[in-house]
Amino acid sequence: MLKQFCWLLLITAGVARGQEIFQKDQVDKPAEPLGGQTMLSEFLTHNVRTPFVNRAQGVEGKVEIKGVIEPDGSTSSLVVVRSLNKESDEEALRVFGIFRGWKPAEKDGRPVRQWFSYSLNFAAGELESFNRVAQEFDFLFDAQYRKVKGGTEAVYLLRVPVDPNGIPAGRAQFSTLAKGRWSVSNELETAWITAKSNILSLLLGIDEEQLKQYVDPSDALIVKVETDPFETGLPEYIVTSGGRIVREFLPGLFSKVSYASGQTAKVTLRQSGVLNQTISWYPNSILKEKYYTQKINDSTSMEKIMQVFDSSGVQQVVKGNGYISGGGHPWGEGEVRNGYRVGTWRSFNPDGTLRFEELYEEDGKLVSGKSFRDGKEFQYTQHETGPRYNGAMREFYRFLASNIRYPAEASRSRIQGRVILSVVIEPGGDISNIEVTRSAGPLLDEEAVRVIMLSSGKWIAGQNRGIPVRSTYSVPVGFQLE
Repeated sequence: MLKQFCWLLLITAGVARGQEIFQKDQVDKPAEPLGGQTMLSEFLTHNVRTPFVNRAQGVEGKVEIKGVIEPDGSTSSLVVVRSLNKESDEEALRVFGIFRGWKPAEKDGRPVRQWFSYSLNFAAGELESFNRVAQEFDFLFDAQYRKVKGGTEAVYLLRVPVDPNGIPAGRAQFSTLAKGRWSVSNELETAWITAKSNILSLLLGIDEEQLKQYVDPSDALIVKVETDPFETGLPEYIVTSGGRIVREFLPGLFSKVSYASGQTAKVTLRQSGVLNQTISWYPNSILKEKYYTQKINDSTSMEKIMQVFDSSGVQQVVKGNGYISGGGHPWGEGEVRNGYRVGTWRSFNPDGTLRFEELYEEDGKLVSGKSFRDGKEFQYTQHETGPRYNGAMREFYRFLASNIRYPAEASRSRIQGRVILSVVIEPGGDISNIEVTRSAGPLLDEEAVRVIMLSSGKWIAGQNRGIPVRSTYSVPVGFQLE
């Protein structure tokens, strides 16, 4: 019986794929992207990755593909009919292979298969300071560590080797110019770090239980190049062992996170010093939401919601006005007016229990909120608060001053400077995952790590909707000789 059922499934699938394929002018309603051409164009803008070889060699042009739009909105039988190069062809096929946001063609009142074609343009773009022969970036800096293009201002040369996808590989090296000659190169650390699930979810900005939608934690690597104090402008990456980019991040400019399929899940773009735009998509390629985040002060920001769709492509918020329900949006369910949340908003857990409830004024300001976890209620008047030392920050600096032991060898060698550490403050106030993000030399780095570890347990964790959460924090530790 089971064998007969399996054969039935195979036959049914074969019949579906064997249906007649129509041309655009042979159907009653041609296939089209859900949300129209504008929606597809935006999807392509944030999903197409110009091959690194194109940028390195100045290759640009068009790739034309054709294929079939299936009745379920997916594509099949994709082929290249006009080639640019191997890498561009593969990228065009990849992007249209993951796009599932088609409204299928209709004929005689039923969805049918339809041929389609599309021409995708690849612009080379600029690739500053890249050495094609050595497959590396060669950056020049002046005495104040500012990037320069050459000439008499150059004092330091920083070399960063990359792989065929432009991701740092191997060890970066820097040299100093003295008396017209470059010194022997000194190596800088390039780390490929395996991170725990809790750290990965923190970096991706998602709940830990969602992680499998984005990456297998055992296959994720954080690529970190220690180039301080040099600012290269190269992104930071989280990648898989196979080279798929999970997260691309350039502090202060942009961040992009991708699903396990390779489709972009969310992109955040800096619009100004205090304004960011965020666009996200469902796993089925449908636009999910588009909103702006404005920083009010160091502890407060406000979101202006412009567009929201459900997973079937039905628009719930148009030009900042509407009502959001379902869809797993971060704000929950409620009314949006002029881009702001107004009135009562609620969010529910998958089992239907209340996750949080919030009340907003007409201008979008949060009046109060209460969230629920493990049978406990947490009240709050701010969505998020950052971690802080148990007491005023001046108490923390007093703690540092009374506990730092200036390394004797560093003192004799007159080594001084500022070490910047990135730490994770755990919900209980403990410190974990200490990383040196700006070095002042091994001796001072080691002492900075030691003294910060002494403060573990003396912190008040950051909060999300009143609940203590794990959060990152940057700690500067200064060393100065009298």
